[in-house]
Amino acid sequence: MKEKLKNIGSYVLGIGGFILILFLGILMIKGAVWVGEYALQWLINFSWIVFAVNLFILLPLALFKKTGVVGGIGMLISSYVFGLTLWFLGLLLTYFTWGFLGVFIGLILGGVGVIPVAMLASIVNGDFLTLLVLVILTALTFGTRMLGIYLAAKAEKDEDVKIYKDAEYEEKDEKSPLTFKENEELIYAYNLLREKDPVCDKPNYELAKKVFLDFNEFNLRNTENGLMMYLKFIPKSLLPYPKNYIKCAYYIFLEKLEKENDIRMFKNVQHIGTWLFNAYPDYKKYKENITGKNTNGNGKKWMDDALKDSVSNPRESFKKIYGVYEISEEDYNNSTSSIDSTDEKLIHDFGVLPEIEEDVDVSEVMKRVEYEEID
Repeated sequence: MKEKLKNIGSYVLGIGGFILILFLGILMIKGAVWVGEYALQWLINFSWIVFAVNLFILLPLALFKKTGVVGGIGMLISSYVFGLTLWFLGLLLTYFTWGFLGVFIGLILGGVGVIPVAMLASIVNGDFLTLLVLVILTALTFGTRMLGIYLAAKAEKDEDVKIYKDAEYEEKDEKSPLTFKENEELIYAYNLLREKDPVCDKPNYELAKKVFLDFNEFNLRNTENGLMMYLKFIPKSLLPYPKNYIKCAYYIFLEKLEKENDIRMFKNVQHIGTWLFNAYPDYKKYKENITGKNTNGNGKKWMDDALKDSVSNPRESFKKIYGVYEISEEDYNNSTSSIDSTDEKLIHDFGVLPEIEEDVDVSEVMKRVEYEEID
C-alpha cells in the first residue's frame, strides 16, 4: 500500500510539473506576443536605418584595410537587429495565423522555428508578399552576418601579415634611414657608438628591425603565391639570413616593441615570428617532407599532392619564386643561410645573445599526442 501511494505521488508530481512547465510556456509566449505587438513597428523602422548605415557607411569602411575590422564588426552587429525583427515578425504571423499551437511547434524547433512556420503559413494563405518580406529579412540577417565576419577577418589577416604597414612603420619611405643603410653600415655605426660609449648596453635595435622586416617580406612573397601553409617544403637555405640570425633579430625586435609599449605591433611580430620555429627545415628534413617519407610513408611528391588545391601549378609557382623545381643538396650547402651564425657573429652584430629556442617539429608533436591518446 505504501509503495502504491509513492507511485501515485510520483505521477501526481510529474503531471503537476508538466502543467507548470506548460503554464510557464504559455505565459512566455503570451508575453513575447505582447512585446512583439508593441516593439515590431519600432524594430522595422530601426532596421531601415540600420540598412542605410550598412549600405552607405559600414560597407565602404569594410572595403579599406585600416577600417575593415570596424566595418566588418559593425555589419556583424547589425545582423542581430535584422534577426530580432525577423523573429518577432515570424512569431506574430505564426500566432495570429495558426495560434498558440503553431508558435509552440515553432519554438520546439530551436526557437527560430517560428520563422519557417510563418513562411509555411504565408504560403498556405497565399500571402506571398509577406513571404517575400520574410525571405528578404532572412537574407539580410545571415548575409550581413557572414559578410561582416568575412570582411573583418580579411582586414585583420592583412593587418597581421603586412606588419610593416602598421603603426609608426607605415611611414617607412624613401626618407627612412633604413632605406639607405645596409646591414654592414648599421653594424658599423652601432659598434662605433659602443666604442665611444662603453657603458651603452642597448642592443642593435635598428639592425634587428631591418632583419625581421626583410624576413617578413620573404613571408609575404610566399603568402601572395599561396605557399604560406607549406613552408615546411621550403628549406632554410632560401631564407634571407641564417635562421638563428633572424631568430636573434626577432627576440631583440620584440624587446624593443615591449619597451615602447606597442602592443599591437608586438602581437603582429609575434604572429609572423612563429614561422621561424615550425618551418624552414634543414636539408634532411626538407627531403623527408618533399618525398612524403615523414607522412606515414606514402611516398607522394609534395608538389603534386600538398599544394594541388591551392595553386594551379605548384611546381611552376615554386620555380617562379625560387628559380628551381626542387633545391639540390649542392645548392643548399652553397647558401650562406644554410649555416647558422656563430655566437660571436650574433654578439658582434646585435650586441647581445638572447636565448634562442630550438625548432618545433609539429609532425612529431602530433605523433606523440596520438600515441598518448592510444595509450
